Amino acid sequence: MKEQIENLFQNGNGLAGQSRYAEAANFYREVIRFDPKHFQAQNNLAVMYAELGRVQEAIPFYQQAIAINPVFTDACYNLANAYKALGDLGQAAYHYRSALQLNPNLASAHNNLAICLMQTGELTQAVEHFELALLAQPRLSLAHNGLGLARSHLGQLDEALVCYDRALEIDPGLAEAHYNRALALLLKGDFAQGWDEYEWRWRLPEHRPRSTDIPKWEGQALAGKSILLHTEQGIGDTIQFIRFANRLQDLGGRVLLDCRTSLHSLLRGCPGIDQLVDSDLGPLPLCDIHCPLMSVAKFLAPDAASIPRDVPYIHPNADIAKHWQQELKRLNGYKIGIAWQGSAGYRWDQFRSVRLSQYEPISRVSGVQLVSLQKGPGSEQLADSPFRVFSLAEHVDNEGNTFADTAALIKHLDLVICVDSAIGHLAGAMGVRTWIALPIGCDWRWYSEPNATNPWYPATQLFRQCKFGDWEEVFLRMMRQLKSELAV
Repeated sequence: MKEQIENLFQNGNGLAGQSRYAEAANFYREVIRFDPKHFQAQNNLAVMYAELGRVQEAIPFYQQAIAINPVFTDACYNLANAYKALGDLGQAAYHYRSALQLNPNLASAHNNLAICLMQTGELTQAVEHFELALLAQPRLSLAHNGLGLARSHLGQLDEALVCYDRALEIDPGLAEAHYNRALALLLKGDFAQGWDEYEWRWRLPEHRPRSTDIPKWEGQALAGKSILLHTEQGIGDTIQFIRFANRLQDLGGRVLLDCRTSLHSLLRGCPGIDQLVDSDLGPLPLCDIHCPLMSVAKFLAPDAASIPRDVPYIHPNADIAKHWQQELKRLNGYKIGIAWQGSAGYRWDQFRSVRLSQYEPISRVSGVQLVSLQKGPGSEQLADSPFRVFSLAEHVDNEGNTFADTAALIKHLDLVICVDSAIGHLAGAMGVRTWIALPIGCDWRWYSEPNATNPWYPATQLFRQCKFGDWEEVFLRMMRQLKSELAV
């Protein structure tokens, strides 16, 4: 029987080595049927489930393997990976630590634990474990990249670039390191290198290039040609980069913008757009060339000085604006629109978004009336707000026209105070006075120098953290400036 069990186990291993996971799982199940204490078969069966995308089903078998053999490092590490894949970072971190107690030099466990810690905002500990991973395995390119990302979030930009460079020395094709290096270079204002590196985003799974037979624009002459721009990433990115449409039109191109129909109302009056289309609703018009919207800057903005500054370039619908002007007349005082949460789909949203309660110092300024611009997730905090916030959320942008009402509201506000989100881009593109609260390791478009002027939105002022995670100081600083201005 022992020999039969071993043959079944080895057959499973052979099939697993050929990526025939479902067949291998059958052999491991047979091993466990004959020998329920076979902890290696328990672990390997779990691995097969994980490879088949059935991660939740894998967990009990990892747990059983550990129960049989508590010093089985592989099962502890694999269980941690399973929880990480499911997004349970607390359980993942716990089991990575268990694996590291058994093998303190397990570089991949240090690296993955560091990733979990970084995603939960424990950046100092994340740096420590990335460094421990590199002590154990100095040529682990993923750990160099991860260390760079953690240092970037901490505002240590030069140190981060050293880490990305080291990762690329080891693995020149590591797309994540190229992409992160691009963000760091752009944050430093090095557009010449930054835009080139930014094209590596198309090698990442979350960025999918458009499949089309239309030639891609690479900066060639546009006179007499039609160019199709297609949006990518978030709404804020579209608002920020649509300014280049006017420049393309000036170069002789006929500009078509492919974006979801819900944005058409907001962008219809934007200079430089000849036609708005939506490829999700039908075939596109014939065009000579195409270009992803955020790739246009590579050819039209080689440095910060060449960024188009013709603000405002987003204009709300006149009839909608008139309606909301009448609504806001009911409010007395200095009207400040606020938004405290960006899209939860953004990987690092926890670093840029805040709680509504952070605006409490602003609410104490005499003569101020806060108006909520928050829509969707985050707006539930209004119900428990300890200070008064005027909200029209249930009446705003309900007709399938993204930001059409919000833009009209913003037009009639005295100031917008928000986190780094689409609201900040919208207000900035409308030329409305805007204050943006930023983390110390902010997004690339806001520059790394604390006192640098904002090349994208002239009417926008940036308030950066001085210390990672310290939002209280940022909002107190805003409050002091606001009190000083309104006292004049």
